[in-house]
Amino acid sequence: MKKLILFLLFTSFAFSAITFNKTMAYGNISGDAVVVRNGFGLDFDINDNMSFGYDTIYGMMVKAGNLPAGITFRLGIKDSAGGTSALTGLGYDWWKGTGKINTTLGTSIDYLKSADNEETSISINLRWGF
Repeated sequence: MKKLILFLLFTSFAFSAITFNKTMAYGNISGDAVVVRNGFGLDFDINDNMSFGYDTIYGMMVKAGNLPAGITFRLGIKDSAGGTSALTGLGYDWWKGTGKINTTLGTSIDYLKSADNEETSISINLRWGF
């Protein structure tokens, strides 16, 4: 039964919309030296307002886009170098393309907290969806 449930869960992602993203994050904006990071990600749409995916900068993420004015609420968690960090943020898509490949350009402001570090970052996101 467990194998059947896992199989159905994983095959359901095969029929969901897939979005690839490229992220340029400017971290530690409240500190002395700004840190620039490059990231890539993959999201699977759960429904019209939510997606679940992975980003190389922020880790596993859930994005809920049903807030007022088109704002997206972002939650993430990443385990790296023996430490876990949690992310809370808000994003907004400034431009959405049309056609077979839905291109989106957006910005997000994120707060990242771990046991020994906390920072605020601004990200520029370029997404391609199918």
